[in-house]
Amino acid sequence: MFERRHLSSLERRLDNDELSLLSPYFQSHTLNAARIIEGSVPFWLRKSMCAVVLKHRIYFRTKFDKPSIGNVSFAINIELLAHELTHVEQYLSGMTIFKYLWASRHGYWKNPYEVEAYAKGAFIRTQILSKFSL
Repeated sequence: MFERRHLSSLERRLDNDELSLLSPYFQSHTLNAARIIEGSVPFWLRKSMCAVVLKHRIYFRTKFDKPSIGNVSFAINIELLAHELTHVEQYLSGMTIFKYLWASRHGYWKNPYEVEAYAKGAFIRTQILSKFSL
């Protein structure tokens, strides 16, 4: 019980800049439901992974450098956030942990949920970068 209260104090909603950038690509209920938790991941997450989504919570291993125009890592950050928001959307559309694990039985890179999230993240990055000619 204590951990849940502790984690909720670390949660944040998407900020106005993130909402503005991503609202053309995600349904409003996905963006409104998403919560970001920085510097805290489940104990079982592999060290090589920087983020994981559980239902509507996006856990980042370290502080998430918010995507902002002019930021050196803008493209990487917007793609990562879009990837993770795709997983939030998948959960809201019926994906469960068990469905995800079953879809991973042939490997992470063959998991259709991951294929979709990587494709959507890359697409959104390309679209946003082209708007700003970065």
